[in-house]
Amino acid sequence: MKLFGHLLMTAMLLLVPMLTSEVQAENARVRGDIRAVNVENHTVTIHTRRDATVVLNTNDSTAITRNGEPARLSDLLVGDFVDGVYDNVTLLATQITARGETVSHEVRVEGVIEGVDTAASMLTILPRQGSAVTLHVSPNTQITLDGRPASLADLARGFSAGALYNDTNFEALRITAEGLAEVRGIVRDVGADSLTIATGDKVLTLTVTSSTTLSLNGRPATLADLKRGYQVAASYFAATSVAARIIATSSAEVAGHIRSLEGTVITITPLVAGDAVQLSISPSTTITLNGQPASADQLRVGMAVRATYDSASLVATQIAAEGGSGGGGGDCTLESVVGTVASVGTGSLTVTPADGGAALTLSVNERTTITLNGQAARLSDLLAGMRVEVRFCRDTLTATAITARRARTPR
Repeated sequence: MKLFGHLLMTAMLLLVPMLTSEVQAENARVRGDIRAVNVENHTVTIHTRRDATVVLNTNDSTAITRNGEPARLSDLLVGDFVDGVYDNVTLLATQITARGETVSHEVRVEGVIEGVDTAASMLTILPRQGSAVTLHVSPNTQITLDGRPASLADLARGFSAGALYNDTNFEALRITAEGLAEVRGIVRDVGADSLTIATGDKVLTLTVTSSTTLSLNGRPATLADLKRGYQVAASYFAATSVAARIIATSSAEVAGHIRSLEGTVITITPLVAGDAVQLSISPSTTITLNGQPASADQLRVGMAVRATYDSASLVATQIAAEGGSGGGGGDCTLESVVGTVASVGTGSLTVTPADGGAALTLSVNERTTITLNGQAARLSDLLAGMRVEVRFCRDTLTATAITARRARTPR
């Protein structure tokens, strides 16, 4: 009996180290700095203070925190200090506690929904400026439509939307949408309860109700106040074509050169692409020449001009013209060069002087008076090889007047 007791005691003494060794094997610990995070392989590489490297595996059961907050593997950053508990046989981490600098990855985008892919749980938003942003919509994404909880399937192309998302994985955190589309264009027709808007080659007719908010030139207005030709921006419900907001303006602006003057009618060739604009000058039209009050009689063909006008009546409200020596400014020393056009750039003209001198590149702006064969013209109308005389400011190398002639075609 005593022999059996001794044997049992010996066995227990031998078993204790084995159990201790097994517990230690299951509860290994590592402390150090993160050297790498691989989200695809679900691993994190840690460099210890003893100059050793440990690569831990993670899975859905790994408890991860960062700066005391629940986190995901993708939230861990290189350089974070971590304290990890893991199985030293499988290297599977059961717990990872990280500390590091607080870095915000939340970005907001505002714009119009360009696409909805419910199968792939993706949403594409086209911002007012910049490229489209495609976001992943997860079950945790909070979505509202017109102030009410909604799902991805409730959203549609054309809706106005704003989204808060993580710019590291493009996962949407919150999406706020309005069932509104936007259109900008020119009033084509005004009905008793409808507004037809032309935008490019397309025409859209919206229904106007008592709940539609309207403004004209920044002031409250009614549908009857809107006229054909007014510029308009409207928000509407895409499903019903009912207008929610209409913002109209009767004022338009054109910058270019005076093409012709016939009595009280002035025709302006735009500086950029577009058709010539023919405006009426009324007694209430404010006219300035080189910044000084002037009359219509002082305006000349070819002068640089900027005009604002009523887009419905085409009556000019303001005309600001530049011409004569004032085009280059009061302190400008004017010179002239005669030669041929060497090249035409965006906002510049290079002239090869007729006397054989070096080519001269001059800046061209909206104040520069340009004529071609006696008619007002744009910079883009000038071509290499044309005969040209340019008056310019020597101090700034800015052209104040360009007189060009198109070469005659030999008979």
